[in-house]
Amino acid sequence: MTNLRRENQRESSKGFTLFEVALTSLFMAVIAGMTLPNYRAVTEKTRSSEGIQILSAIHQAQTLYILENKGATAGSIANLTSLEIAASTPSFD
Repeated sequence: MTNLRRENQRESSKGFTLFEVALTSLFMAVIAGMTLPNYRAVTEKTRSSEGIQILSAIHQAQTLYILENKGATAGSIANLTSLEIAASTPSFD
């Protein structure tokens, strides 16, 4: 008789019930719904700050070019590359 009880207990504890799986899925969906807008805002802020850094480096290079060339402005960014001012260009994939 005790062997029959043990077998019934093993069979009933083999996996998750449909209710447990549904409840977990619902919980994960709620958590994702709360965190995704915040993640997008942080990503946008990061991209904005990287853009500001790049524009600042271009401004610095342009100012240096004007000072070295007695007021002449660079016609393009290609002319500024000879000034060796490092600016990382991020990839927005």
